[in-house]
Amino acid sequence: IYPVFAACLWVISEWIHTLTWIGLPWGRLAIGQVKNLNNIQIASLLGSYFVAFIIIVTAGFLALSIVNILKKANIKKAIAFFAVAVMVFSSNNIYGGIMLETENNGHKVTAAAIQGNFSTDEKWDEESEDIFEIHQTLSLDAASEGAKLIVWSETALPYRINIVKWIDEYAENITKKADASLIIGCFESVDNDFYNITKYVSKEGGMTDTTYAKRRLV
Repeated sequence: IYPVFAACLWVISEWIHTLTWIGLPWGRLAIGQVKNLNNIQIASLLGSYFVAFIIIVTAGFLALSIVNILKKANIKKAIAFFAVAVMVFSSNNIYGGIMLETENNGHKVTAAAIQGNFSTDEKWDEESEDIFEIHQTLSLDAASEGAKLIVWSETALPYRINIVKWIDEYAENITKKADASLIIGCFESVDNDFYNITKYVSKEGGMTDTTYAKRRLV
């Protein structure tokens, strides 16, 4: 019961980290599993918190097994704890493997993440044109290597897209040259509210209505 209790406490702590204006959900255990794709497929059903739950439960039962062995206490318990850890870990991995095999029958898209790597001073200099040239160059380079979906970083363009109208044309020109769709990071203002957003630019139809507004600024 202790590993399950510890896993519950860990999940609660991860959730608490997302609360208030300073919520920073960057230290989740699930993020550390991005290269272990089998381990994280369960998140599509139960979220990243459950991935953390599985990791802590597995580690907890392994720890109990090792403690019993080192103390030369109850070897049968040690074996049982180890078996539970293997069962939990294996079950999650088997499920993940099945999901990946099923999804691999679908349509694949080669994507590229673009980072302009500008300093804060450069980024907020409205007279600087380098930010546009660099993002276009990097995007076209990625497209030449096969990318069909190009994703820019958060606030890559430090402008309000509903006010600086020429950004639409700028983004659409890139999609046409690259023959790839584009997701850009910028801003939008509605009444007195200011949003940090991403917009989808289709290579077929240009700027679309598909918008994601960041739920919490930190």
